[in-house]
Amino acid sequence: MRVPSLRNVLAVVGGVGAGVGLMYLLDPKNGEERRTAIKDKAVELTNDVRQSVYTTGSELKTRAQEVISDATSRIPKIGTAPQPVAQAISSAAGTKTQANNIRSAH
Repeated sequence: MRVPSLRNVLAVVGGVGAGVGLMYLLDPKNGEERRTAIKDKAVELTNDVRQSVYTTGSELKTRAQEVISDATSRIPKIGTAPQPVAQAISSAAGTKTQANNIRSAH
């Protein structure tokens, strides 16, 4: 006697499942109610996903605008006089030099 392969068993189980599903949906007494319920759930799920995507997109847009605004506010405006770069570098270098002098003295 030949033992059926797993592939054959799965094919039979899948066929039986498909048949049961079709019987469930095409039942003359309750099939229409079931199909309507499934349709209503699908529409509800679609609307929920659509709303979630819209909300997330709006939140991302708002956050991007905030980041751009923040970054723009940090860039000096044309015509303003920021601290000269050389002065900032020499100030920072002087602080390091003073610290090194104190360390060398000890």
